[in-house]
Amino acid sequence: MHQAHNAATLLGRIFLIALYAWSGISKIGHFGFFEHYAATGGVSGPLLIASIVIELGGSLLLLAGYRTRIAALILAVYSVAAILLFYGIHPAGLQAQIIAFAELAAAGGFLVLVGSGAGDWSLDALLARRHAKGKAA
Repeated sequence: MHQAHNAATLLGRIFLIALYAWSGISKIGHFGFFEHYAATGGVSGPLLIASIVIELGGSLLLLAGYRTRIAALILAVYSVAAILLFYGIHPAGLQAQIIAFAELAAAGGFLVLVGSGAGDWSLDALLARRHAKGKAA
C-alpha cells in the first residue's frame, strides 16, 4: 500500500504540473503573442516574465519534490490570481468557464500538496532522511 501511495503522489505531482510547464514553455516560444494577450488583461511584460518563472520554476520544483509545500502554495495563489485577473468572478462564455474551473481544480490539487507534502519519492523526503540520519549519528 505504501508504494501505491508514493506512486500516486508522484503521478499526481506530474499531472498537476503538466498544464503549467506546457504553459510556461509556450509563453517562451510565443512570447509576442502572449505579451499582447496578457496586455488585454492589464498584465505588463515584466509580469508575464514573472508568470513564466512561476510556471516553470514551480513545475520543476514540484516535479523534483523539492520545497514542495512552498512551490505548491505559490502555484495555488498564482492560479487563483490568474482566474480573477483574466476571467473575474463570473467568467463569460463556456470556454472561459471551463478554463477558470480547470485552474481552480489545479489550485485545489496544489493545496493538497501544501497539506500533505510531496511523498516519499521526492527530494524533500530524501533530504529529510539524510538530515535525520545525520542527527542520529
